[in-house]
Amino acid sequence: MAALFCLMFIGGCAAPAAGDTTRAETTSGGTETRSAAAEALRAELEAQGAEWCEEWRDWNVWYDGLTEVERFCTDAAVRCEQGGKVLEGVGSLELDFSVPFVMTAETEAGTLHMECAEEGGQVELRLGGETISPYFDHAWKAAFVKADGREEYLFIYDEGPSADPCVWVYRLNGRLAQLGQAPDYGIRTDGAGLLVSYRFTQFDEAPVVFWHQIAQDELRQVNTDPALWVGQSFTPREDLEVWLYDTPDHANWTPETIPAGEAFVLRGFWGWYNCMSVTRVDGTVQDIALWIGD
Repeated sequence: MAALFCLMFIGGCAAPAAGDTTRAETTSGGTETRSAAAEALRAELEAQGAEWCEEWRDWNVWYDGLTEVERFCTDAAVRCEQGGKVLEGVGSLELDFSVPFVMTAETEAGTLHMECAEEGGQVELRLGGETISPYFDHAWKAAFVKADGREEYLFIYDEGPSADPCVWVYRLNGRLAQLGQAPDYGIRTDGAGLLVSYRFTQFDEAPVVFWHQIAQDELRQVNTDPALWVGQSFTPREDLEVWLYDTPDHANWTPETIPAGEAFVLRGFWGWYNCMSVTRVDGTVQDIALWIGD
């Protein structure tokens, strides 16, 4: 549930504007449907500085062609003292970041020191005279990754405040800095700075919602254009539990199940990507919301 609320918070789910209708019709390549709600969603994301992928692709093939990010871990020697025990690893190490610990890692940029002085406290990172003190919710692993094929980065894996897993990315070379976070629902990479995992996995089509790109001093988010989804069919791999909103103000919802194998057509959005107006096989139009894990 928390993951769904997270999506609503990010996108600010709201009822569609009155008179929201389909605006684009047939092209020589088929039917392209472009709703005002999809355009409103894109406008909202553009206002947040989003970048865009403006082509429809076979998302399953694209994602499956990428590599698990762990395959790009370096040979950094990692040593940690925690609870009277010594933990060691090469390239990565799992531990409970909420319990006091002292860790060192021999990276290409020098010796990284990481420490948590008190239970549940902030973690201090020190490298080359730079110190930063980030806060994690439920961090559980540190990894050293050549995610762009050139430099070594620190990845901190965090389960988030309520099962919203992510990876925090830190630049080590030049100047120690936190670049941002990327969702971790099976994160993959091309080894050239791409980090992708945010997708709706319950569908045969498994479309990617957005991904991140490491670029110099930032972690840029690249969004799928909402209009590219409109008019497409999506087929649940197994019974799909959704929230059905049957009032115009989307104030109340009831549980609804879309059976496995029963495709629906996406008509548009009434909020973020997971808030969809769909046409079911019997022609019924419904406003639904998906869990992000779906």
